[in-house]
Amino acid sequence: MISERELYDRLVDLETQKLTLTADVNQLKADSKYDEDSCPQGLAKEDIKNIHAAAKLKSKLDYEEKKEAAQAVFKKYEELEQYND
Repeated sequence: MISERELYDRLVDLETQKLTLTADVNQLKADSKYDEDSCPQGLAKEDIKNIHAAAKLKSKLDYEEKKEAAQAVFKKYEELEQYND
């Protein structure tokens, strides 16, 4: 069994790592962003957003579930709006 203190210490460590990783992700995206002067070979903001979303799908291993859910939403929208009629 884990003590309250051990749980607390472990959670503090994990939350600190999470904050560091979030800062690293944000910096990587900022460093990759197109800027005429500092990063002319950089990527467009929208491309970075899509690449990040794709990376999340890959890392979470939930592509199929997300795809099915999105398709169900589009199907329901088309049905309710009589989109293809």
